[in-house]
Amino acid sequence: MVRDTHLAEDVTQGAFVALAQNARQLASRAVLSGWLHRTAQNLAANAVRSEVRRRAREQEAAAMNELLAPEPDALWEQIAPQLDTALSELGEADRDALMLRYFERKSAREMAQALGTSEEAAQRRVSRAVERLREFFARRGVAVGASGLAALISANGVQAAPVGLAAAVSTAAALAGATLAATATVTTAKAIAMTTLQKTIIGAALAATIGTGIYQARQAARLREEVQTLQQQQAPLAEQVQQLSRARDAAASKLALAVTNLAGKSFGWQSVESPDYKQYIANLRAIGCPEETLRDIIRADVHQLYEQKKKKVRASARRIEYWKETEEQFIRGLGREMWGRLFALEGEQTALLRSLGIEPHHDMRTVKEANVMEHLVLDFLQDDNKKAQLIALRRELEKRTDMLTEKEFFAGVSLSQVLKDEAEALRRILTPEEVLQYELRASATGSRMRWALEGFNPTEQEYIAVFKLRKPFEDEFPLEMAGKGTDAEKAKRAEAEKQVKEQTKQALGAERYADYEMAQDSKFGEILRFTQPAGLGRAEAKQLYLFRRQAEEQAAQVRKDPALTPESRASTLGGMRQQTEKAIQTALGEKGWDKFNQPSCNWWLTSIYRPPAGQSNAAPR
Repeated sequence: MVRDTHLAEDVTQGAFVALAQNARQLASRAVLSGWLHRTAQNLAANAVRSEVRRRAREQEAAAMNELLAPEPDALWEQIAPQLDTALSELGEADRDALMLRYFERKSAREMAQALGTSEEAAQRRVSRAVERLREFFARRGVAVGASGLAALISANGVQAAPVGLAAAVSTAAALAGATLAATATVTTAKAIAMTTLQKTIIGAALAATIGTGIYQARQAARLREEVQTLQQQQAPLAEQVQQLSRARDAAASKLALAVTNLAGKSFGWQSVESPDYKQYIANLRAIGCPEETLRDIIRADVHQLYEQKKKKVRASARRIEYWKETEEQFIRGLGREMWGRLFALEGEQTALLRSLGIEPHHDMRTVKEANVMEHLVLDFLQDDNKKAQLIALRRELEKRTDMLTEKEFFAGVSLSQVLKDEAEALRRILTPEEVLQYELRASATGSRMRWALEGFNPTEQEYIAVFKLRKPFEDEFPLEMAGKGTDAEKAKRAEAEKQVKEQTKQALGAERYADYEMAQDSKFGEILRFTQPAGLGRAEAKQLYLFRRQAEEQAAQVRKDPALTPESRASTLGGMRQQTEKAIQTALGEKGWDKFNQPSCNWWLTSIYRPPAGQSNAAPR
């Protein structure tokens, strides 16, 4: 970042001084490398801002003189200047995972222990972080696959520290922290010993599989073991640092000679990649790629291959009309066929990985849920990264909701907090328009509206207009709190609901609002659910609803009339039922009447009049 040896030393010393000063607060931190990276980056940025104008030309000259290593791969030259910025844009958990995997060379088990999670979860976190880095570079015009990026970072990500820097750092840390200086010195020794030679060793191994590279790689491994042994000993820490520095300098000199001999043999990642995955794996092993990294590379490459196939399947799927009952549409086949094809591709992907001796990082049940959600809820999104974040968010919120006790759930307090957290997370991930599209499909308000408006049969524009009025109201006055609170709170809710109804009427128009209100009546929903299986349409259901409402209102008045005797009341009600049946027969026609005149459809007529046993009350034909 600073492009100047001496300024880099100042930044490095500052980072470990900060470590010494904050040792007490950092004692319980599981992963230290992420904090060190962030601190060093911040200090470097500050140093650059203060020095860049005054020392621009001097820094460039010094940087040129310091570049003693062989020229790196052309792709790495594009990535290296932006790598720290890309890492800083990752979340802390993802950045820690990358540091452990590619900078500290931890195995999956060691990563899992440090992160406090399972091995599979740690590996998934690494794969996700690499994919986000790939997307970062893609947005800046650097095209590189996830597998290639992982290998480049592993080979080049850690730069060798300047000769003599360890002693300078330990001295600065000692001056900064008194008794805390010991902690800083140990950390300095470990960091320098762990990072020195890694870039050169990996680069040499990738350049050619020759004896010199292998020998130096083994020497580096022995040096790391020596560091661990020295850290456990109780000898003076300053002496340990000096010993490590001398060993480091000697190894660097030998490696410099080896790299000079290989200067004419440049390495290209294309020489390792192969469309045949078994050959690809053999090539990676031939250049000394660690098994954990090898599996990460192959998983990422296979995942990318099958994601392209899945995109084609999703693009060919019929669009779900999210403003209508989506479950019914899914059952009719709009989603099942597409999901079946995606599920088959997941099976192929899993089988391919296992045939290569690599266990996949997913289970089929999770894949099924993700595919269904992506088709029913996330069809409006094109950004795969955002889709993955939303699927993970939805799964996390569902787990939190499932953990609520029955008392907590119906109290509404804990559930409200879950929904609030979801809203805040959505605003961080999506744009305002994307948040609206997500809530139209996935919010509780949207789910209730689709069920309630089944008889209204809204257009997409009508659904959105009503949703924009209902969502703010339900956010302020949750349904689970209806009928609760003080009289003032109840009055406030009633007034707000009245305003929403008036605004809805204006948005829909008088005629469509009448249909909208009718759809809210549970009686119309009952008629609709019985008439549809009988082959009667929505128009016929609407006529039956109007006949029913009129007949029930008249029957209620007859029953309340004190002037009628029981006999005359029964006679009047029986006549009303016959008139209602005749009106229905005229409106529906003979075939429609035959479909309606079944117990599943005409049951509500008994609420008007139930004839005595053995007596018919059928309308005349």
